[in-house]
Amino acid sequence: MGQPLTAFDSADLTVPWRILRPGTAVTMDFNPARLNVTVDEADAITRVGCG
Repeated sequence: MGQPLTAFDSADLTVPWRILRPGTAVTMDFNPARLNVTVDEADAITRVGCG
């Protein structure tokens, strides 16, 4: 948390993932295997969770 988005390395991920920026429209389908990375306006990571 608090790290810049550039610190996030998706190369090692074997699960689906997405970046959620402020104001981004997202689907409401729940996927427990998907990693959500939420960032703020400055692209700092504010939350990481599944769904």
